[in-house]
Amino acid sequence: MIDLSIIIITYNSSSDIGACLHSIVETGVGVRVEVFVVDNNSSDDTLDVIRRDFPMVNVIANDFNAGFPGANNQAIRLAGGRYVMLINPDTVVHPGAFRAIVDYMDQHPGCGICGPELVDQDGKVYVNLWKPSLALEIIHTFRLTGLLRRDFPDERVQVVSGACLVARRSVFDSIGLLDGQMHSCEDSDFCVRAREAGYQVRVVRKARVMHIKGQSEKTNPSYVTMKQYSSRILFYKKHAGNLERDLVFQLLYWQVILRVFKLRLVCAFAPSERAREHLHTLITVRRGLPAQFRDSVNRRDSVLGAK
Repeated sequence: MIDLSIIIITYNSSSDIGACLHSIVETGVGVRVEVFVVDNNSSDDTLDVIRRDFPMVNVIANDFNAGFPGANNQAIRLAGGRYVMLINPDTVVHPGAFRAIVDYMDQHPGCGICGPELVDQDGKVYVNLWKPSLALEIIHTFRLTGLLRRDFPDERVQVVSGACLVARRSVFDSIGLLDGQMHSCEDSDFCVRAREAGYQVRVVRKARVMHIKGQSEKTNPSYVTMKQYSSRILFYKKHAGNLERDLVFQLLYWQVILRVFKLRLVCAFAPSERAREHLHTLITVRRGLPAQFRDSVNRRDSVLGAK
């Protein structure tokens, strides 16, 4: 039986996917794995690299961009492993990580979802273990991340990052797949739903994965920015009370206002094509946020059958 089904979503990822798959092949020794790559209609040579250098990979080549959760769901339905790993193409798996994860999950049957210790290229540990909340939005808005707790003695956390997330097959059977309406926060949403169903979410300290954070956003920054805001709104609609949701929405709106103001100054004194593009995106986000908020509320109420 397959221990670990590994799923990677690519979109113009030719510069990253080789190193990612090499690390998977090297650290997969001794663990029964299968690998799926779902490509969201890349225009570069991502598929050529995979098919040439990694013929053992199961490739799903979409002729459209299904988004991150939608593409993952395609492969999750086909996965045969006891555990399913969702991992970004801009990652490198450290030796022994798969063995540590499989052993940990085998030894902790109450754990439904786990993640490795994510580090950057300098070995610094990423802190991304809390579900979105008003307090967390305030901390990030005012750059107070130093206040966040970094040690979890019992390894139990609120969420783990979708850059590398491992779930039991039974979790998908119990709570369903990723929310296809989200293109950000889908990892937090999935972890919150799992915890509500009685599963634990943990970090496996003996497993490490390097994540070159931000690489995936570079391929389509405008699209990513729009989806990040709309997905966060949808997350709060699903999981926050009315007061917290409304306060977070106001905070997000003013975040955009301040970012637009800052970029206007940049474009006035040090113009660049990238800055102008980002400014245009944020102006579009600012104009669309109230509508997106109403749409997300109506869409979620429709799905839940609310009146």
